[in-house]
Amino acid sequence: MEYELRNGYDPQWLDALMHLYEAANLLGKRDPQRLHTAFTNSFRVFTCWDGETLCGAGRMLSDGAIQSVIFDIAVLPEYQRQGIGRKIMEALEAEALDTRILLTSSFSAVEFYRKLGYRKHKTGMTKYPSWNADSPYLEEGS
Repeated sequence: MEYELRNGYDPQWLDALMHLYEAANLLGKRDPQRLHTAFTNSFRVFTCWDGETLCGAGRMLSDGAIQSVIFDIAVLPEYQRQGIGRKIMEALEAEALDTRILLTSSFSAVEFYRKLGYRKHKTGMTKYPSWNADSPYLEEGS
């Protein structure tokens, strides 16, 4: 099947984005305004469409020269394993050539990112807001 990859974000897609991230279990505490702000302020955004259905999305923050971070790669469950996530990742990576690309994976997506050439970073650190301090992605201790 042929899907349309779109570069950029249109606020008219906000309801579809909310649905996508809820269905992919990646919503966390995001409310519509926070999700809109995140996508509006991103360096690059790519979405994937099956006709009028938003079936995948991802975004990147970057300085365009040294560092880039990929966030929020999501594909509707019924569209997974069809190459959509890979297409979104490849499009984002092409926008940040020769930069160090960082990302945080869900537990279920680790192998997907390994297949794309990503490796674990030994000294990666993060600080979560208090409402998410008990995240299963954080190690115990300080």
